[in-house]
Amino acid sequence: MREICTSASVERKALRTALAGCLCLLMLLALSIAAEGQKKPEQFSATGFGQAGMFAGKTVSMNIYITDYSDNQEVEDLAATLRTKGSDPLLKAIQKMKAKARVVPTGYTGWNVAVVRQRPTKNGRRIVMFGDRPIGFYEARNAPRSKGYEFGMLVLDVNEKGEGSGLLYGACKIKFTKDDQVDIEHFSQQPIRLTTVKLWK
Repeated sequence: MREICTSASVERKALRTALAGCLCLLMLLALSIAAEGQKKPEQFSATGFGQAGMFAGKTVSMNIYITDYSDNQEVEDLAATLRTKGSDPLLKAIQKMKAKARVVPTGYTGWNVAVVRQRPTKNGRRIVMFGDRPIGFYEARNAPRSKGYEFGMLVLDVNEKGEGSGLLYGACKIKFTKDDQVDIEHFSQQPIRLTTVKLWK
């Protein structure tokens, strides 16, 4: 995946590093082979650490519930929608999909996630969750710049026991560039770092 340098190159590079191993699987699956065997519901717990901006230094506990994984055809259709029609039709398509996961921070109602993929890694597996993000009242009413970042992504890297770490990208833009590369822009300076990820059996 080609890196597009901007004034926010540090956070862009960090995001694209994660994308290199997972979003190509997620959004360009015509050329990928992802793990399909995990079908039973799963529950993970994690602690999120804010690294920059208004969330810097703050922590939050959360539970992540996965009920199903997206199949190849479903994600290929989403990639085709993004490529031929753009991010707005992609958002509408995702909003019509049945939820396959839910992220619930302690003290909040949480949000549904429509696209969930996984692939094997050397030490276990990588789980990628992608979908529309919740838009609060202030954003909906005042339409600040962040409102244009309508997608969110969560990445978990876990071992065979389901333990590991991850990253939560709370607000993203996504598009295909003119040379057919996926370009992802993250609104915040840095993602929320997820630690003590644990699979509850």
